[in-house]
Amino acid sequence: MEKLRVIGTGGTIAATATEKGDKPTIGVTTLLHKIPQIRERFDSDPIQLLQKDSTFINHKDWARIAREAYHASAQGNKVLITHGTDTLAYTSAALSFAIQNPQTSIVLTGSMRLPEEPETDALKNLTDSAIFLLEGAKGVYVVFNGKVMTASRITKVHSTDVNAFDTVDGKYVATVEENRVVYQNKLVESNAQTNLADTFDNRVCTLKVTPSLPKDIFDAILDKGFKAINIAAFGTGNIPYTSSKGDPEKVLGGLLRKAIQTARRVPVVVTSQAAHGGVDLRKYEVGRKIEIPPMISGEDMSQEAAHVKLMWCLGQGMNLDEIRRSFERSYAGEITVG
Repeated sequence: MEKLRVIGTGGTIAATATEKGDKPTIGVTTLLHKIPQIRERFDSDPIQLLQKDSTFINHKDWARIAREAYHASAQGNKVLITHGTDTLAYTSAALSFAIQNPQTSIVLTGSMRLPEEPETDALKNLTDSAIFLLEGAKGVYVVFNGKVMTASRITKVHSTDVNAFDTVDGKYVATVEENRVVYQNKLVESNAQTNLADTFDNRVCTLKVTPSLPKDIFDAILDKGFKAINIAAFGTGNIPYTSSKGDPEKVLGGLLRKAIQTARRVPVVVTSQAAHGGVDLRKYEVGRKIEIPPMISGEDMSQEAAHVKLMWCLGQGMNLDEIRRSFERSYAGEITVG
């Protein structure tokens, strides 16, 4: 039988209804007993690492989960992680950066419905995860609502529906249909040495651009000790600016000018508020005013992956130039290069 390490962290997939609201109370061992594909096909070794609503998952938890998954994978185990959906996109991105080139399958899943509900998606997502794990695909993945997705590419697109996650480019590794895996794209696997880099620095701020946002917001962020900023810009990466009446091509001030000045001091990445499509700074006149460098294009990264990547880069001790270069490189499929 295949060896499987199952790491429980809480979330709706482990929750029951209480007088105070839904709360994670179900142990991961109890969940496994409900899934024949796991009982019959795997020699499973469960651990209840956390029991949290994922709202409370933080960067220290990412490191704990990463270490547990890394060591299990290094011993030849496939790994299944049950997790809440609110921050699943952040944790999956974090594990993608922390565990580089895993030599077994690491799968994260969760649910939007309580296991006790008649129309729960918990059992389907666990079953689909088991079916995909049997494929032996190396890497970190999220399995949810019949979709197998590269873990660094997902974003939550619905707050209540079972079809809660999508990828930023709308592409999936595979789908699970009638208990079989149907591949949609060629797997990209690496035989490079597996590495654990599980240190994150939480002094990163994601700033959502809004109409009339005061430019001194950047000073306020830096004054609070933040070391990097992810700007969630309009559309394809557009940030408002002001210009001279006599020379409209010359950017004199406004939010954009302050962003550029800030980018000379700390890493400032530009991503899109839109779930799909990414950043294209050559499309509109306003986008072409952004100076790359010093600012950093997030290209087609999700906001979650960009935020976590900044945390991870800072955690690895990278300086400003090193972080700029790191955003030109794909560590775990988080960005389309070339």
